[in-house]
Amino acid sequence: MTMLAEVIDAVIGIDTHRDSHEVEIADVAGRPIRAMRIGNDSVGFTQLLAAAEPHEVTRQCRN
Repeated sequence: MTMLAEVIDAVIGIDTHRDSHEVEIADVAGRPIRAMRIGNDSVGFTQLLAAAEPHEVTRQCRN
């Protein structure tokens, strides 16, 4: 069985609010990579996607 830590590079947690969201990107051990506040609008979501892109999963699961 494949362990999740073998498949992912990072986890994104989001604390949502009405006007803005608190975001943390953490590695598989839970160490913060980046923390940011984004607006609850298209500009904020674009910032979130740009921050998440370098951590995109590129490895494949092997069973």
